[in-house]
Amino acid sequence: MLILRETTVTLARSRLSRIELTAMPKREVTRCRLLIVLPVVVYVLLALQASLCAQVNIGRITKVDRSSSGLPYTYYYYVPRTADCSSTSTLMHVATASTPLNSLDEADNWARGQLDHFIRGPNLAESSRLIMFTVAVPQMIIGNYKSGCANNLIRDNFERRRSEGIYYRPDIHFIRVLERFKATLEAAGFQIDSQILVAGYSTGGVWAHRFALLHPSLVKGVACGGHGMYTMPVESYQGTPLPYSLGIQDLPQLGLGRFDLEAFRGIPFFVLIGEKDTNTPLVRGRESGSSRFDMSVEQIVWYLRAFGDSLQERSRAFHEELLELGMNSTFTEYSGVGHALTEQMKDDIMEFFLDIVDPQR
Repeated sequence: MLILRETTVTLARSRLSRIELTAMPKREVTRCRLLIVLPVVVYVLLALQASLCAQVNIGRITKVDRSSSGLPYTYYYYVPRTADCSSTSTLMHVATASTPLNSLDEADNWARGQLDHFIRGPNLAESSRLIMFTVAVPQMIIGNYKSGCANNLIRDNFERRRSEGIYYRPDIHFIRVLERFKATLEAAGFQIDSQILVAGYSTGGVWAHRFALLHPSLVKGVACGGHGMYTMPVESYQGTPLPYSLGIQDLPQLGLGRFDLEAFRGIPFFVLIGEKDTNTPLVRGRESGSSRFDMSVEQIVWYLRAFGDSLQERSRAFHEELLELGMNSTFTEYSGVGHALTEQMKDDIMEFFLDIVDPQR
């Protein structure tokens, strides 16, 4: 009897709703139907977006191998679980540092290790929501004199007589990898910022600031340190011309076009160095003998005299040159730290980048 009564009430309410809806003006009927349909449409679109995002690996380092992708270099990426397909995501490139290599496979291992080192411990990728990636741009291969240190963007890399294959114009090869990665993310539903953040330490720091000098329109911010081989963003210093990689005086002769000062001025820099870091290839009197040094003996002597014998002096000199250009540059020397990228340094780099990406946070 109770069930019958409830059913009768339900039917009565249903009839009443139909009568009320019929009695409404057509415009109100349409509005009511939209209010019912719209949440369903939104739900379907969000579910579709989540499905697309799932086409890339989330929450783990993923390798895209050069041999299967057709790309010049292997790359690794990490999309944090906190990444949001509905808003614009910024890519953070962790530039690779390594010693001279026996093979390209070693370059891949170094790159994987760099990315892992940056996100392990307090998970910086998750808290920042930045999509991190690293590209296995190789150091010199031992025994191959035309394998100039591509991950340092040295002068040899822009002269065909001194480099070949993936060692000639590594900046262009890197951009090709970057564009493929962006396309993959966009196909998966992500909205990707047109500019990237670049972080590098040791020889990775050499790549970070030189790539920004050569392609400033692609760069949103730079954190670089742990080295003393800075390319000064000027054509001359105290009357002395500064060809690349001392400076940017002869970029057009290397096929690089003129230095885009206005675009470069828009890049915030964070220059960092350990107080006790002495790891430098630039020593007075040491003969070059290797393109790793990227300078002649005479240039080394002049460079050290002009900008300082120590890594700390040269790092500060680069920072001061940026300030002279009216740029936003921060310099930090870490007390008691040698040649190491510490957790504090990584935290400071992420804070610096997050201030760029979201200044209102």
